[in-house]
Amino acid sequence: MRAASVRRQGEFVDLELVAEGFLRGLARGIAGALAEVGLGRRPPQWVGEVLALRDRRAAAKTAPARGLTLMEVIYE
Repeated sequence: MRAASVRRQGEFVDLELVAEGFLRGLARGIAGALAEVGLGRRPPQWVGEVLALRDRRAAAKTAPARGLTLMEVIYE
């Protein structure tokens, strides 16, 4: 992951992820975890705890695909 940013735009939340590649479901998994924290269902440190466990079963549900947009692909 080269960069990640989260911005509130009125009633929407923009999550921008920049990386050299993504695993299947990675962006949706990150969005789902951040939504859990943002909605107050989990404390912020929970994200680090889930990552340390390295067990997908401990993570939040993935965010639905609707609303996700691939903005750009750069080939170097």
